[in-house]
Amino acid sequence: MGRNGHQEPEMNGRRAVRRGRLVALIVVGLVMAPVGWGYARLCTAPVDTFPVVAAASRSAATEAKEAGERAPESWGARVAAMRARALERVLVLKQSDEVAFPLHVVAGRALETGRCRQEATVDQWRKAAMHAWSDKAAATAAAGLTRTVDGGAGVGTALAVVERAKVEQSRFADNLARVQMRLE
Repeated sequence: MGRNGHQEPEMNGRRAVRRGRLVALIVVGLVMAPVGWGYARLCTAPVDTFPVVAAASRSAATEAKEAGERAPESWGARVAAMRARALERVLVLKQSDEVAFPLHVVAGRALETGRCRQEATVDQWRKAAMHAWSDKAAATAAAGLTRTVDGGAGVGTALAVVERAKVEQSRFADNLARVQMRLE
């Protein structure tokens, strides 16, 4: 204590550092818990979030329309409309090659590094291939597929994965053809 009964500045500084560390630990815990849960879920099996987000978007659009018909100027109608627009934008971003490709590459690499199930890892590289909009992106996706399909046993199985994706996801046929050329 100082002469006037106040703590010395050095003591206040230490206390602030301890509080800062505690706050940082809590924030990291709050962020890492869902990330850890999400990674564990992603590591066990393929995950397809598009149908869930698309269903939520359709539901929000219906809710916004109904709320707008009941009370067009109400807060509820405005919030419902904002929610519907936000989910619509999430879908547009989620399907954007420039956003989706790097996210699937990061997920594929993380799953490889974590020695996760092959099915889950290949699925992320397949999705990266679907969004491979350039030759460089196609080379990256082809390399990921080649490494992870059948433990890197060969290009033939990777080609089969791309062929199946072209049939199931024809919307991405051009990107998948680009990856296919890298594998051949």
